[in-house]
Amino acid sequence: MNIEILNQLKPADALVAKNKKGITRIINHYVIYLGKGKFIGNLEEGVKLMSINDLSKLSLKYEIINIKPFEGNEIQRDEALNRAYSKIGTKYNLLKFNCEHFASWVQKGIVI
Repeated sequence: MNIEILNQLKPADALVAKNKKGITRIINHYVIYLGKGKFIGNLEEGVKLMSINDLSKLSLKYEIINIKPFEGNEIQRDEALNRAYSKIGTKYNLLKFNCEHFASWVQKGIVI
């Protein structure tokens, strides 16, 4: 994990990553930064908390290509983090609730 990227992150920001190889290279993957080295993502096993070590393991498969900053004030940022935590354990669904849907839910309060 690139430490420069970590230093740029604020809670509720989304990391955007691409698969390094394979057919899924055209699909972006999203993980939300919670602060203090903690992340949350909607992976194949569903929404779960992730440590920096978990993210480092993912970086073997995914390359971070962008940061999608949270757009809102500090109260809205806290609400976004509460939304993220409220989805822990929610099952992944490629069409109805994938990692991009989760990131949108956290950052905007809507599933796109």
